Amino acid sequence: MKLLRGAQLPTCSLLLLLACASCGDDAQVPRRSPNVKPVVAWDLPDFSCTDQLGRTIGKRELAGKIWVATFFFVQCTGPCPDMIRGLAELEKETRDIPDVRMVAFSFRPEEDTVPELAAYAEAWRADPKRWHFLRAESGKAARDLQERGFKAGDMDHHTANFFLVDRKGRVRRWWDARNEMERASLLLDIKTLAAGEELSVVDH
Repeated sequence: MKLLRGAQLPTCSLLLLLACASCGDDAQVPRRSPNVKPVVAWDLPDFSCTDQLGRTIGKRELAGKIWVATFFFVQCTGPCPDMIRGLAELEKETRDIPDVRMVAFSFRPEEDTVPELAAYAEAWRADPKRWHFLRAESGKAARDLQERGFKAGDMDHHTANFFLVDRKGRVRRWWDARNEMERASLLLDIKTLAAGEELSVVDH
């Protein structure tokens, strides 16, 4: 339908158009999970690992970046593929934020050698500029980092959470890596930090 210059829509028609436009905008905004986690500020300890390209990556190298961390191992056939797939979705959705990184710590670094991690990263088509698959110097070091650094306490099993780390190397919040709505909440948190704003329990 063409609108003539100077023509006026009836008030009810105008309100209907505005309402429809508003509905379309809301459909594009991810909904925050009702299972809201607290906002924290846990300083991660210094750590140094080796990534899939043999690069040394630690807290110092990630300073100034916003990153999402999780734990996995290459031969895991349980939650790990879903978790890495979730990271891949987050990476895709944050490509317009250049300082965001995806960081996956191997829970079994004795088995997950650099070549194993490289093959795994290639299988997932992970961009090495934005992804780090990391192996610590030992299994104990990996478990200590999970338990004491990220405060995910099970020493025998890797966590199935994603952890959001800010530019100062502080864990700010954690989310269930397998839950789509919780990943949507994490995406909102990433965008909030990228905008230089503080996290809260409500959407912006």
